[in-house]
Parts: sequence; structure tokens; C-alpha cells
Amino acid sequence: MHEECGADILKTFGIHDSLARFARTHASWKSPEVTIEDLLVSLADKIWRGKRQEDLEQILLHRISVALSKPDWEVFASLDTILSGLAKGADRRLAWRSQFAAA
Repeated sequence: MHEECGADILKTFGIHDSLARFARTHASWKSPEVTIEDLLVSLADKIWRGKRQEDLEQILLHRISVALSKPDWEVFASLDTILSGLAKGADRRLAWRSQFAAA
């Protein structure tokens, strides 16, 4: 339920629904209605914590491949390099975040 609540909270603070919707869609990457932007936010949510979500990555790389008219393997090579680099700092980010854990 946190996805819907998160979108509502953001809208309460004046965030336009076109942006608040990412809170609602970040866990529903298997839905056929999600956009590439939704998939990128979902992936960012995972990779920020250093988690590689293979099914999400496969869906995103195929959608990017179609959009760019490039083969999946070519997009995978670039995406994998980017994601590996982003995942490297996860332990530090998670340690920082844990300082602010809710009581």
C-alpha cells in the first residue's frame, strides 16, 4: 500500500500527478501500461540499494532496444556497465540512510 500512499502524500505537498505517479508505479514493472520512465524509476529504486532485478532489467532493456532500434545484446552491454557502476556505492548509501531509520 505504500505506493498509493506515497503518491497521495506527494500530491498533498503540491507535486503534480505526472510526477507523483512514480511512487505508485515503481513496484509494478510487469504491468503492460508502464512507460520506459516508470521502468527507469523502478530500476533506480532497486539499484540505489545495490540490488540487480533481472526480470526488471530484461523488460527495460527490451523496451529501450525497441525504442532505439538496437539489438537487446547491445543495449544490455551498455546498461550492465551503467548499473554495475551505480550499484557499487550501495553499501555506503544504505549505511547513511540507516542513520535516519524511523523509530
